[in-house]
Amino acid sequence: MARSEHRNASFVMPCLGDFSSKLFIPVKFMAEYSQAIQHSVMLHTDYSTECWDVKIKPIDSDFYMTDGWPEFVKDNHLDHLDFLTFRLTGESAFMVSIYKSDGCRRRPPSPTTSSDSSDVDGRGIKRGREPTPEIPPPTLVSGGRRRRSKCWFFKEDSPLYFATTLKPHHITRFNLPQEFSKVANMKVKKQVRLVYEGNYSHGISVVVDPRPEGFRVDLAMGWRQFFVANGLEIGRTYSFEFNLDHNLFHVKEVACPTSMISPSN
Repeated sequence: MARSEHRNASFVMPCLGDFSSKLFIPVKFMAEYSQAIQHSVMLHTDYSTECWDVKIKPIDSDFYMTDGWPEFVKDNHLDHLDFLTFRLTGESAFMVSIYKSDGCRRRPPSPTTSSDSSDVDGRGIKRGREPTPEIPPPTLVSGGRRRRSKCWFFKEDSPLYFATTLKPHHITRFNLPQEFSKVANMKVKKQVRLVYEGNYSHGISVVVDPRPEGFRVDLAMGWRQFFVANGLEIGRTYSFEFNLDHNLFHVKEVACPTSMISPSN
């Protein structure tokens, strides 16, 4: 089946039984569209900008949404007898519409007073804490000349270093800059390890996923875990320095220089 035919394929599931821990995916849907669904999917709702990374696992010859699904249930306040429609919007991505037990579709939340991005976590959920103090620009540029390329910031004398400002689509997977991927030969790697500054004893392994287009390499499964565990935030700038001998990324928050172009992809 052509990939374009996958788009807009959909199924409906009621919230019954043990729906809060896992959700059954219709057998026929999986049989027809399995090529468009990987080991994990990204769920969006039609009334929010948040997204959730949910794993797909086989259980007794059937397929279920498992890890990450309970968080989706909790964050969207799903109840017994709610109905959900899942529509494929791309490879391993679903738009979810929620219908309550009274048959009415979940409406977008009422507009509220906007808050600073520092009060919002990686999924857009408000949290009460003070923003991280800005790190002086020298932290970013020490050790070499700077240059910029679209949404990436590099050091001339360190090809295995780059920095970028995180955007919403970085929540579930992280696309690496092409120049870096070529130098680090990322397309042949299966996985890498990421450690965050000050948390070196708790590194997280992340799957490297070369995209079918051939010019893009993503950090996929494990990236969201790293994102959440280390409190990364959309709108903040982070540096990534790769140790080629150990397949290890050292990540830390840095100040966004005024010369840096805001990310567009």
